[in-house]
Amino acid sequence: MIFKKNYKEVLKRLCNLYSGGSADRICAKMDIINPVIEQYKKENTDGEVEYPDMEKRAVFWENMLPVYSELEDDSIPSCYLSELDEGLYGGLVGADIRFINDASTGWVSSMAIPFVKDLNETDKFTLDDKNLWFQRYIKQLMMFMERAGGKFGISHFILINGLNFLFEIRGATNTYYDVLENPEKARAVMDFSFKLNLWVQETFFNTVELYDGGTCSNMAQWVPGRVVSESLDPFHLTSVDFFEEWGKGQIERMFRNFDGGVIHIHSNGHHLIESASGIKRLKCIYMIDEQFNTPVCQKLNDIVYKRGSIPLVVNIPSEVFEEKLLKKELPANIFYHVNGISDIVTANKLMKEVKSYRV
Repeated sequence: MIFKKNYKEVLKRLCNLYSGGSADRICAKMDIINPVIEQYKKENTDGEVEYPDMEKRAVFWENMLPVYSELEDDSIPSCYLSELDEGLYGGLVGADIRFINDASTGWVSSMAIPFVKDLNETDKFTLDDKNLWFQRYIKQLMMFMERAGGKFGISHFILINGLNFLFEIRGATNTYYDVLENPEKARAVMDFSFKLNLWVQETFFNTVELYDGGTCSNMAQWVPGRVVSESLDPFHLTSVDFFEEWGKGQIERMFRNFDGGVIHIHSNGHHLIESASGIKRLKCIYMIDEQFNTPVCQKLNDIVYKRGSIPLVVNIPSEVFEEKLLKKELPANIFYHVNGISDIVTANKLMKEVKSYRV
């Protein structure tokens, strides 16, 4: 991997983490300032945009990722299909897709506008490989593969499965009414969403080869085998019982068709951690921090007992990380995203401590 000089060492460390061999160790990704993203911020603004030129998007990643090549951290450079990460699934059944630019990250992401007025309309849904968005999906995969060319990987991208799919086509409020008032039909739509998501993800893995026997991941960097990425978003405002009835089985069903999966949980979903950690074939949980909520790094001592042996991915400010690292106060079996590192030299110095760290 040209854009990651120590990638062989990294793959070994990540394989150890996600295979259960890092009970007393930690991994870390050092986030340094990227001049390509800084330039993107100056030239772009947040907001809705047209469907972007895929060649330009591929060039963005090709220019942005080599900045990290000298980093001796545990990151694996990969591009992400952000343009189709959510909107694709709705687009495949007739939804209108909207694209949103995030100038702070350089991402252009997508969402589908809910359009189904009655669940019976879903009876006409099919898997159509002639669909415009499926064709664009294939084109983007091929374009990114050509640009990657052994220099960097291509990350798996999010599933919009089960209740997430109902959210896309019906909206959140209607979805909750659907499962309460018409549960059999809601489950039928979820069954279709499973087939749709399986089709999309199988297409990904049949097109994008595994990298050294594993899957590149924007959530987990790299995980051995064919590994997918699920979202618990519809359950963050529900009870644990509701999640176990409407979410857990659907996620496990998808994971059984691959070598497992990763999930992410937002700040308002921490009550789900213990239950979610019991998902079969789960490889890790990415904990997403959000504004006006206590950062996960300040709650780790409470959270680590709820996750069992499942590795977590956690954001942490550099000054907090360094202090706790030197004091041996960082909980183990965790991948730390260290924010606010000034330069590569500082990052690599910290990584020497990370690699020798034992709890």
